[in-house]
Amino acid sequence: MIGAHPRPLALSLYQRLITRDVWRDARRRLGYRDPAPHHLMVTLAGRPYVDLRSDFNSYLPADLDDQLCHKLVDCYLDLLSRRPEAHDKVEFLICPSALAFDFPQHTDALAAAGLTPGEIDQLRASLLRLTRSVVLDHEGQLARMHQRISQLPISRARLLARAHEEHPLFLADALLDDALHHGTLPFAVAVRATFIGTALWRSLLITGVIDRAQHDAFLAGIQTVATRFAGDLTAYQRGKMPHEDFLARYGHLRPGTYDITTPSYALAPHLYLDRSRVSPMRRLPFAAQNLPVSTIRAIDAQLTRIGLDFTGQDLLDFIRVTQARREAYKFEFTANISHALDFIAAFGRRHGLDTECLSYLTAEDLLAYTDATITIHDIDRLRHLAEDRRRTYTAQACVHLPDVIINTHDIDIITSQHTANFITDQKVTAPAVHVTRSQPAGSIDLAGRIVLTTNADPGFEYLFCRGIAGLVTQYGGIASHMSIRCMETGTPAAIGCGPDTFAHLSRAHTITLDCAQQLITPVG
Repeated sequence: MIGAHPRPLALSLYQRLITRDVWRDARRRLGYRDPAPHHLMVTLAGRPYVDLRSDFNSYLPADLDDQLCHKLVDCYLDLLSRRPEAHDKVEFLICPSALAFDFPQHTDALAAAGLTPGEIDQLRASLLRLTRSVVLDHEGQLARMHQRISQLPISRARLLARAHEEHPLFLADALLDDALHHGTLPFAVAVRATFIGTALWRSLLITGVIDRAQHDAFLAGIQTVATRFAGDLTAYQRGKMPHEDFLARYGHLRPGTYDITTPSYALAPHLYLDRSRVSPMRRLPFAAQNLPVSTIRAIDAQLTRIGLDFTGQDLLDFIRVTQARREAYKFEFTANISHALDFIAAFGRRHGLDTECLSYLTAEDLLAYTDATITIHDIDRLRHLAEDRRRTYTAQACVHLPDVIINTHDIDIITSQHTANFITDQKVTAPAVHVTRSQPAGSIDLAGRIVLTTNADPGFEYLFCRGIAGLVTQYGGIASHMSIRCMETGTPAAIGCGPDTFAHLSRAHTITLDCAQQLITPVG
């Protein structure tokens, strides 16, 4: 979401809105262990890292005893140290956070790591209770979060209406505070619920209850806010939706949600919304999501077998709802972030601080002046602070670090730690084109090309209406935003191929993307 080496403002916003407290609160609300007061993210040489011990603790059901939790976390860390390429798939390959149909595959690894049959049974029983509670929403958290986020656009509209009355930093702070309490918390709850649904759905494929075609077609049939965006973008490009209406709905989007140096659609529509480049969005028919009755009955039987007392139809409805809500919630809270960045930029213009300078300041640096009278000495201090941070950032860019650090040896000897997540079973050979936040596609003809981008958030939605042949990203997991979008649109993709593979592919003119064989090959 913020890249491998974010600037201080982007990093501080992400910490405030997600990794400081929200992630723990969201998981606690769904029945997971709360590793307070630890944060999810730490930084090393300016690089953000997930604190794996805290992360693994927060995937454990809250009703497990402390001794078993410590033993499990040590086990998961050991498993990851032997499979570092699984770091973006830990919930599925290392640390089960729900009772899915492939749980027996985890029991073998847990037993080999020294857990007793009784301890494994305790974990299974706790995961059973937690999975059942979340899918059926016994605690009402999913419903409460849906109600909570419904207040966000109302509050945002009230704040934006005061744009000419209030200090821009006051408005930025208020928008971020609303995003924290009414946006990112519901989003984080929806994300965790989506991961539970994904684990169950994915395990049905692994165990052979459904086939690849059924797996992909069902996901492709889920309607999300991104589906609506693609339809509206096509209508806009064909002149059937007025420019003002499109930007009123989607103008807050920007490639690089937390990056103040990247303009939003509203501020630079020419970079993203070229009406001369119109391609229908690739999409499987909606009817494809309807599974045969025999398949739903087979899912019913598997649910009964592992002790879950909801139906296959309940599971399908849960997956549809949580995935759609996750994308809708993200769309809402990113609007607050985008407008907050615009107000921070407005403050900068008042005082001769451009967005490049502002990007090297933290949110705390800037929002300290929300209620204070700012002097020329304060502006000089901010300017000098930004320059010091810029020099530090530039120096840190020379430091090469691995994606997973288990011990000091991982810093001394750096090896590749990535395996891509392949979407669809298609094979395509096409010219490659590199798209970045600072150099978006603009008027480049993307039709029939494989797009390479470091990591893609909702601001890159325009790609799916440009007729791309495929997508390759450096970072991203199997349940990430772009994985979901590629599943929805049937776009062949390799999500999260890692820096070494990505750098190699970036030098190629043509690429073969073979998703069935899980291969990406530069051919020219």
